[in-house]
Formats: sequence, C-alpha cells, structure tokens
Amino acid sequence: MPPPPFTNVILKPPSQAFDYKSHIPSSYTLRQSLLTFSDSVTETWNELINPPPPLSLSKNIALPKKKSEDPTQDFETYEGPSSIMIVDEDESAWNRMQSRLKEAPIIASVLEAAGKISNASGVKKVRNTVGDIGEDAREAWETSQNPWVYRISSVWDTIMAEDEFAIGIRELRRLDPSFDLETWRSSVETSLAPSLLIDYMRGDLKVLKTYTGEAVYNKLAAEVRERKKEGIIFDDNVLGIEHCDVHACQLDPNDKGSPIIVLGFQAQQINCIRKKVSSKLEIIEGAEDDIKLNYYMVAWQRIFDEEDGCLKWKVVDLQYQQIGDYI
Repeated sequence: MPPPPFTNVILKPPSQAFDYKSHIPSSYTLRQSLLTFSDSVTETWNELINPPPPLSLSKNIALPKKKSEDPTQDFETYEGPSSIMIVDEDESAWNRMQSRLKEAPIIASVLEAAGKISNASGVKKVRNTVGDIGEDAREAWETSQNPWVYRISSVWDTIMAEDEFAIGIRELRRLDPSFDLETWRSSVETSLAPSLLIDYMRGDLKVLKTYTGEAVYNKLAAEVRERKKEGIIFDDNVLGIEHCDVHACQLDPNDKGSPIIVLGFQAQQINCIRKKVSSKLEIIEGAEDDIKLNYYMVAWQRIFDEEDGCLKWKVVDLQYQQIGDYI
C-alpha cells in the first residue's frame, strides 16, 4: 500500500532557524483577537467564492540532503519501560491491544497543561455561563454542515481559548503562513486518519515509519509484533471517521520542535479477528458484519525533514480506547 498523501509544494526556505520562545507574545489582547476574527471571516468568504486547492500535508522549504545508503533501516528496537504490558490471554484481541497502547505520555502531558491553563484562566466558567444561554442556537450552530460556519466556529474557539492554544496556532502559521486549523482537521478526518488505522491494523510498519515519530513507531511496532506472535489478524476495514475534534494545541513540552496538536476521533471498524488454524484462516472473534466503535487520541507535530528538505506532519503519540458495538 502506498504511503499517505504527502505531496510536496515548493516554498522559499526560512531565513533563520525557528526560535519559538522568542516569538511568544507577553499578552494576547481582545483587540488582537477581534482583528483575527474579522480577517478570518473575510478570508473565509473569499474562499467560499474561490475555493482553495487541496491541502498539502508536506511542503518543501529547502533542498533535500543526499539520501543515506540504507534508507530502509529500521529504528532501534523499542526498549522503553512498560512498552508492552503483560495481558490476559483470555481477554479479547481488542482489550489486549488497548492495554498495550494504554501509555501515551505526550498526549497526557499536553492535555494536562491545557487543563491547567483553562482552569487558571477561568475560561471554562465563562463558557459554561454562555452555554446556558441559547442552548438551542448553539446546537444549531454546531450541527451545521456549512463550511463557513465550521471555519468561523474554529476561529471563535481560538478567541475564547487560553493564550497557549492561540500561541500554538500562531506558531504553526508562522512556520507555514497558509496553515488553517479547520482545513487541516478536515483533511486528517478524510485522509490521514483512515490511512493511519488501515496501516496499523495491517501491521504495515514500513509505511507507518514514514509518518510516525520514533517513539510512537516503536510502540506500535512492538504491539504489531505481539499480534504476530499470537498469530491473529485484524480486519483492516475502516467504515467511517466521525467526531474528529481538536482537544489541545500546546508548545512542545520538551522544547524539541513545533507545537503539538492533540486530536481525537471515533472510528467505525469491523470486529473480525482471524487466526491461522491448520493452514487455514478462521474467525475466532466477532464476524464479518460486526461493526465496532473505537476512539483514538492522536498527537500530531509538524517537523522539518532534513533529508527531504520539507515540513511534514507526523504522529508523535497515539492512544486507543474501546467504546462499544456500533448501533
């Protein structure tokens, strides 16, 4: 299976290295927020009249370096603590996979930081008060399929959110002036998220390696190897992705790169687990028409690939949680 759509668009190389801390403003005023909101409404209207080209998830900003002689060399075997938990063999395959992917330190760190900032700023209390007024109108707004409504809703959420979120978005736009959060979220929902799940369920480590960070790749690879040891095969069909929402956007807590976006989504997947018995694949769990609803939390970060001289979105952490049968 070919890698996910990482098409390249040539840009001018940056004039200097990215220094995130030096560009963090000391304050984020209401005036600045309203100006941003006004500009985004105008931009959205123009885009409705003249739709933009499809989003590129990878952009060239410098000349690529000479490729290494062994570009297919794997990462080192993952040896981190609690990388693979000992699970009960009597549990379902989905339960065992959930236990093995339970630890997600980057996601936990980003969400914890976002929660602390939200509580300290009082944003949650204000939102609850506003939410009590005009609940019907808010529901109509959120369920609208109009792309203009989606775009303005995203901008409004940024205005009302804590400074850290706005700073993260601003850093991503400085890295790539054409970046738009809602356009990116929509592209992940329709393109990269399904590809990620298909590649993972198939255990296609070669493809996964092209768009995952080293730590999360090693974690996923270890889980895939456990599945192979058990001799089980998951159905790789993804019937749909829904409720794809951005939960946080924070500066990298380890100061190793650009801001990290944590995004969650529900996936409809076939619950059909097969195992080779007497040289024949037999269904040992679920059925071909058994649909399962799962929830994934994924952390994304845009990194500069020196080999290719381009900016790429990469998965840097992933967590899986079962929801139940799809009704």
